[in-house]
Amino acid sequence: MSYSNPTFRLITVELPVQSVLTELYTALCQHQRAILVAPPGAGKTTQVPLFLLQQLQQQDPHGSKRILLLEPRRLAVKNTAEFLAQQLGERTGKRVGYRMRQDSRVSAKTRLEVITEGVLLRLLQADPSLDNIHTIIFDEFHERSLTADLGLSLCLQTNQLFRDEIPIQLLIMSATLDTDKLADFLAPVPVIVSKGRQYPIDYHYLARTPTPQQRLTTWQQSVEQALADQEGSILVFLAGQGDIQRLLQQLQHLISDQLSIYPLYGRLTLAEQRQAIAPAPKGQRKIVLATNIAETSLTIEGINCVIDTGLYKQAIFETGSGLTRLHTRTISQASAKQRAGRAGRLQAGHCYRQWSQSHQQALAAQNQPAIKQSDLSALVLQLLACGYGHMDELTWLDQPSPGAWQQAVQLLIKLQAIEPLSHGLALTSQGQQLIKTGLEPRLGKLLVTGAKYGLVNLTCQLISILEHPTQTTRTDLSQAIKLDRTKTQKQLAMQLQAVAKRLPEVNSLAATKISQPLAYIMATAWPDRIAQKQQQQTNSVNYKLANGRGVQLSWPSQQPAPEYLVVSNTQAQQDHSRDIVVSYIAITQADITLAVAHLLEQRAICHWNAKTDRLELSQIIGLGTLVFAQQPNKSIAKATKVSAICDFLQSSDLAGLDWSKELLQWLSRIRLLYKSAPADNNPWPDLSQQWLVDQVNTWLGPYLLDINSGKDLKRLDLLSIIQNMLDYPLQQKMLNLAPSRLRVPSGNSYQIDYTSEPPVLAVKLQELFGLEEVPKVAHGVSVQIHLLSPAGRPLQITQDLAHFWRHSYKEVKKEMQGRYPKHPWPDDPLNGVATAKTKNRR
Repeated sequence: MSYSNPTFRLITVELPVQSVLTELYTALCQHQRAILVAPPGAGKTTQVPLFLLQQLQQQDPHGSKRILLLEPRRLAVKNTAEFLAQQLGERTGKRVGYRMRQDSRVSAKTRLEVITEGVLLRLLQADPSLDNIHTIIFDEFHERSLTADLGLSLCLQTNQLFRDEIPIQLLIMSATLDTDKLADFLAPVPVIVSKGRQYPIDYHYLARTPTPQQRLTTWQQSVEQALADQEGSILVFLAGQGDIQRLLQQLQHLISDQLSIYPLYGRLTLAEQRQAIAPAPKGQRKIVLATNIAETSLTIEGINCVIDTGLYKQAIFETGSGLTRLHTRTISQASAKQRAGRAGRLQAGHCYRQWSQSHQQALAAQNQPAIKQSDLSALVLQLLACGYGHMDELTWLDQPSPGAWQQAVQLLIKLQAIEPLSHGLALTSQGQQLIKTGLEPRLGKLLVTGAKYGLVNLTCQLISILEHPTQTTRTDLSQAIKLDRTKTQKQLAMQLQAVAKRLPEVNSLAATKISQPLAYIMATAWPDRIAQKQQQQTNSVNYKLANGRGVQLSWPSQQPAPEYLVVSNTQAQQDHSRDIVVSYIAITQADITLAVAHLLEQRAICHWNAKTDRLELSQIIGLGTLVFAQQPNKSIAKATKVSAICDFLQSSDLAGLDWSKELLQWLSRIRLLYKSAPADNNPWPDLSQQWLVDQVNTWLGPYLLDINSGKDLKRLDLLSIIQNMLDYPLQQKMLNLAPSRLRVPSGNSYQIDYTSEPPVLAVKLQELFGLEEVPKVAHGVSVQIHLLSPAGRPLQITQDLAHFWRHSYKEVKKEMQGRYPKHPWPDDPLNGVATAKTKNRR
């Protein structure tokens, strides 16, 4: 690529994206937005920003307008900035600079800044108009991080509110983007497609996809096979740090003077990450074991072989538990394409896919965007910092879940980061401090609280452990804090100490009554995960969290377990039983009350005790679902009592009430009338069991004011209560349409059993002689006749008497006449005389 501007160096390497640069620039000038789709190796990250910088300098050589290039990861930010600066014959900090948390190199001469997505949010908070920004490039947008989605929505709003005359140019770039969806969202927007410079890749599939138990051995064998069959270095994609460490252990025997192995994941220091992506010395090979940090934006020289396990770790926020968990997921086809592309960036390559070829077709097209699966507390905080009180004030490529939004709001209120006002939500001073830390809200709360009480060093160590846990720092954090730090943990702690210096120190902890500083600051950040002991079992203890969830802690049976914990992390069990506590710290009740005093509740409660069968009234002090103190209280409002009784009745399906046979018959009559009435003219109420349960507070509540026990409930005149739900005319109508008894041809009357469907009339056969039509009740419902023998035993069940007399009666007569000779058995029952008497008594 060659540039006409003499201040740019001559770049002779021809890259495919160069053929669309003019078209791209024209699209940006005309529409102020564009989408660039360019396969791996096309040169979009290295060529497009420099071309746009050239155009900007030609257009405004002495201006201060800048271009922002957003990269999803810190490693990509620094590497990209250095590469771009080298193309200009400069070091970073001149025309090309970079900026990320705790590390930046920019100057007054900088016109192209490579930044992390989080830096864009801070720029928007400082200047919502982004007055000195000309163009923003979202690179690798297909990753759809929470921050990238938020950044795009905010930039669109900035153009609408502040930059209507001269909008910021927005360029979205990716190799594997869902173009149709994004184009619809940004419409009208030109979509520019570039060819790629992808060398041929040979794909190798397994005969069948390995089970989880087979994976490690299969991966090891694939690495060994690739080493034997191919030349050059190897990049292995794994789900997470745990898989990397396990495979690294399995491959130790391969390390030699000619072969080195490096891990590559986000929790390593930047220096360790750069060492992993550096080319192997001449004559040597390397294996890089990486997470999807190496999927985009990075080119590792010498790599011509990729081994793809097809897995990645995804942080998924569970609204039910309020917890974010790392789940191992299968990658999408887009990710598989990106990963394979690493093998063909610089030469022909090979990709060993650790799944079957048939499994490839079953992969989803794209990964789910983070905004659909993440904890939104950081997003809510950032939105408020930008001046927006609700997610509906922005347009989104994918709308955040209202449930996840509300949970995030509730958490931030508990952290005292935001407060609800009459006009919406507002940041508190502490919320503003949380944003300054650059950490996610809970960790930011730790740092702010630690700085407040002069515990910066302790807090920074704690955060470094939580951010970069090791096997030895899982479980008891009070012990983990005493262990030697890893290099990564030490580096993060030092960075956090620099941040903490900008936070206010209010008073020393020595002036407080706090007995356990570490536990105290943990409780301020995880108030919803303060846990109370429930039951100690063999080698484990059950706890209940303030949010209502149950968790289990491994604990030796011979030792008493702590009464209270603060739980920072849990792990779900496959059988969906109680979550396992991964990291925690013990805390006293006294420190809990100091740490979360603003969340403690004094409330009157009442509940029905199923064991004593009585209503219990008490006053409690508690946190969420946890109860710290409880005492009897007889002055509870009657409405509260009624609500508690109704809760009990609903939970027991109204079993505590006296359901007499008479009542059940009456209810069945009404239900039959309701079901059989015309749909367009139905005067009858729905008194189904489900309705009675759901609406118990409505129909029974007024009669529960003086109820205190199960005996009181049984004494309720339930029949009268339910009958009074019908006015007098409707009750009279019921008596006519659904009578309790029917007169039969013999002159006797018998009760109808409405609890059966259809209603049943049981009567001796001789009493129905001459009756051809079955009686009907309600709105035309035929009763079911149970024809009885003289001894009262069932002979036949029918709803068609005429058919019975003409066809079945003869067989019945033949069988029964000998048994009951004193009773009439006429040959023609339709003309026989109905009677309840024997022949002699007639």
